[in-house]
Amino acid sequence: EMQQYENKEQVILKLMTSVLEKWHLQPQDINDEFSEKTFAIYLKYVDGSKRFLLADEVAQLEEFKFHLDDEIQDGRFDFFNLSRDLLIKAQERAEKMTHDILSAPLNLSDVEYVELDGEKREFSESEEELYEYWRRWLEHEVLQRYYTRVKKQEKRIENEEDFEPRPLDSLQMEAQTKVVEVFDKWFNRLEKRDRMDFLSTYLNVIANVYDPHTNFFEPKDKENFDISMSGKLEGIGARLRTDGEETTVVSIVPGSPSWKQGD
Repeated sequence: EMQQYENKEQVILKLMTSVLEKWHLQPQDINDEFSEKTFAIYLKYVDGSKRFLLADEVAQLEEFKFHLDDEIQDGRFDFFNLSRDLLIKAQERAEKMTHDILSAPLNLSDVEYVELDGEKREFSESEEELYEYWRRWLEHEVLQRYYTRVKKQEKRIENEEDFEPRPLDSLQMEAQTKVVEVFDKWFNRLEKRDRMDFLSTYLNVIANVYDPHTNFFEPKDKENFDISMSGKLEGIGARLRTDGEETTVVSIVPGSPSWKQGD
């Protein structure tokens, strides 16, 4: 099955690079410099915030730093396969950390600092260090929402004579519950990504080395792009929104099959 995947992917990669080489206004030599740029952009793409991968996992990927040009020319996917495996495991690890951290009321009274800019942080050296980062980040997320709720309540106390304020610990738990919901949905979206989604990221990075406005679209993304550019929707004519496990019809396009059907 993996061989079947890679045979198809080799064709896509060869076709994309040959088109870029022949038709791009700024053709690039696929050499070690190209490889280094691809590696740097890819790492920023997949974990620019340094929230998932550990330093030793990044070191495994760095072994390919100057060999991606060879892989691209030979149609090999050793780097891509390794990176995908590491990212999936890292996301599962982060999800478990999130559940552990948010399973009990957080202590928001300590004065602590968390650096949210990945450019200003290094990759964590251990799972313990990564856990500590996630704890502080999640507390920051809860604290933001808690602060908003407290300020809103203070305003109501000031302006509404009959308003009965809620206990602060209740507002905090409400904020924490909201963070649990937000992160559950995020991890759920990450888990739904298939191999082609990961491959699209990798191929997009290769295209971005040529310039930031050159992109690879897998078929479903190309269809969405065409719709957004033309304003015309082929298909049933319904705009959908996915929220967790549920998909809702948001609007119907006038004149479309859904519109004519009438429900």
